[in-house]
Amino acid sequence: MNNFDGQLKLYPEICVDNFASDIIFNVKIRAYILTHFHDDHMKNLEDYQFYRLLKENVDRVKFYCSPITKKFIETCEKYSHLSEFCTEIPCESPFIIHISNAETVTATFCGSGHCPGSVMVFMEGLRGNVLFTGDFRLPLYCASRLPFFKESSLASRDLFSIPTASQKATKNNSNPEYNAKNVDDLYVDMTFFKPEIKTIPTREESVQVLVKFIKEFISQNNEKKMGYFQNLVYMKTSARIGYEYVYQTIYSSTGYKVHVNNLIYKIYDKMPMIQSALTVDPYETPIHCCIYENKKRDVRKTDLMSSPFGNKKQQCNARNDFCINSNSVSSEARKTRPAIPCMLVQNEANLNHSLRTKSIKIILSAMWFTDTAGVDNILVEYKPPKSELNTPAYKFYSSIYRLCYSFHSSLEEIVDFVDTLRPKKLFSIALPESTGEKQINQYFFDSNNRFIGFHQVNTNEKKREIDEKRNEAVIKKPPSDKLILRKRKSFELIGNHDSDSSDFSEKSNDELVFGSESDDDTERKKIKF
Repeated sequence: MNNFDGQLKLYPEICVDNFASDIIFNVKIRAYILTHFHDDHMKNLEDYQFYRLLKENVDRVKFYCSPITKKFIETCEKYSHLSEFCTEIPCESPFIIHISNAETVTATFCGSGHCPGSVMVFMEGLRGNVLFTGDFRLPLYCASRLPFFKESSLASRDLFSIPTASQKATKNNSNPEYNAKNVDDLYVDMTFFKPEIKTIPTREESVQVLVKFIKEFISQNNEKKMGYFQNLVYMKTSARIGYEYVYQTIYSSTGYKVHVNNLIYKIYDKMPMIQSALTVDPYETPIHCCIYENKKRDVRKTDLMSSPFGNKKQQCNARNDFCINSNSVSSEARKTRPAIPCMLVQNEANLNHSLRTKSIKIILSAMWFTDTAGVDNILVEYKPPKSELNTPAYKFYSSIYRLCYSFHSSLEEIVDFVDTLRPKKLFSIALPESTGEKQINQYFFDSNNRFIGFHQVNTNEKKREIDEKRNEAVIKKPPSDKLILRKRKSFELIGNHDSDSSDFSEKSNDELVFGSESDDDTERKKIKF
């Protein structure tokens, strides 16, 4: 979860990912930057006061984001009123921010690998250089190839490709061609900076497991004989965007689109390549990602397709966007097709309805693994607390699974990134639970606040707490030996976990499709933990 207050120490005239009232009324701010389209970085963005600020100070105050993020803003009525004042900046295209009449800052965007449109921001000025990662997930060895360091012979436009052996060998801070631009202040996403969790599966590994599991389960369908799918898969995600790679890979690998609710489908109106992998017809496919479960949240704050300045009737209809598109289901289909979970879950009166289909649920997240189970497995069978078995979240499913799927960098990836850049000061955008800024800095700086690189500190007490939590999880025999992947020895692909812990929700690049990695090309960096 983003905990950054928005203002940069060196350049308080620039505000990143914070649009709260106390920030908006700060007369010193000359530029607002939105790194990506996730709720925790957009608080108060829709507020009329922010719109008014931009409109009335059009020559002095600017609002910047990436082209894909602007498409989301234009598509969603909640934010579309800002589109005329939103300046889209392509990646690797430096632009000037006037922070006063006499001083400017040169800023550059670069894809951060977190979700579509997510960017890092590099700012250069008289007071020093600042790199703000936003939420990010980048492979090892990529920091030296950031486009901000084009003076470097190691810089590469293909940030997500795997470095060559010569690039790895040349990775040396003493090389004058390397990292020609220093980083004074580094603001970095530390969501999974947990010394006890060194590595997290790549998204490619996680999706490979997911697709293999789905194909095996739905292969038992006999749609032609029965007239409908008997085996259904329901995926539960923790954010609206960021799963495009999942949707596209499922579609290309199985030939089935993914059923989503109206809201998700509308979000991709200006992105046909993604929308082509989705459908609003619940009977067109056995694979679903359509059920909105977080009923505790205020719909007015959650809805994206109603203007914040609309009438009450418009806002009262907001929840329709979280439902299936009833118009896509013909009256004949209603009579001949069986009831399925996404047709029933909208009304709790249907909880006792018997089903002719067999449905399983797969929860995509990483925080549950890092906080509770550990990341020894990519996919585990999960037994919810008994008190929740008859709730809409679990009632209709014969089995529940959890897939470790992360938008955020692992400890190993964060350490490589920070050690490569060697900043003078380090600030955390997001922190693990029960971890403070001071604790993070102790891993990289000495007692005189000099950067010395990652080193172990005394965390015995913290480790004991983590171990106690993990001992509560019981690992049983994998349900399918076929799903064991030998690609990475540190990960078992599937296990079985019983847990009484509640569901942890994860927070939820301009690259919509991520390049695949192979262990033959990737050499693990040896870091002493």
